[in-house]
Amino acid sequence: MSANRITKSRIKLMLEEPFFGTLLMGMEMIEDPNVPTMCTNGEYIKWSPDFVKTLSDSELMAVLAHEVMHVALLHPFRKGTRDHFLFNVAGDHAVNIELERHGKFKLPPGCLKDMQYDKMSAEEIYEKLPKDPKGRSALVSMQGSGKSGQGKNGQGEGMGIGEFEEPKGGKSEKASAEAKAKVQILQAAQAAKNKGELPSDIQRMVDHILNPKKDW
Repeated sequence: MSANRITKSRIKLMLEEPFFGTLLMGMEMIEDPNVPTMCTNGEYIKWSPDFVKTLSDSELMAVLAHEVMHVALLHPFRKGTRDHFLFNVAGDHAVNIELERHGKFKLPPGCLKDMQYDKMSAEEIYEKLPKDPKGRSALVSMQGSGKSGQGKNGQGEGMGIGEFEEPKGGKSEKASAEAKAKVQILQAAQAAKNKGELPSDIQRMVDHILNPKKDW
């Protein structure tokens, strides 16, 4: 049942939101009960059947778009030496704020989306997150709670609905995976543009990611 819902959501995204749908179609979908929610490394999306069962059809589309946005923003390739958990938290805020601005998706209630980070990159948000053990513990607690509301001291709000993993392999393999992702992003943007359905905010985001003004 969950696999059928995933397939239907992918097709619907392809028809209604071609930028997200085209990127999604280029990634392998892997059912994995050991994944808490969903995760991506830019080449695949792993998804938990138990998590999918908790989502409405519209929320499922939003979570898939969330994973696609991690790829569109190249988060799996931009972590560097940063703390994996904290950079995922920062990436979730950046992604969900962009999806909220897009206005076409219904995110699950309580997801990480603190508007104090509006228009910030994941790197900028990361720098504002607490790095001390107490602050990190608060983030872990909030991420799993599903509670909404503005956090204090940059702690954010709510829960994570999907994370990203680093691509596998060494430096050359990761560089190859990033180059492939950029090609797929361009193809997705062109597919949406051909249908007259590439929003200007997504176009600006793609332009900035593919032609960065600074080295991440």
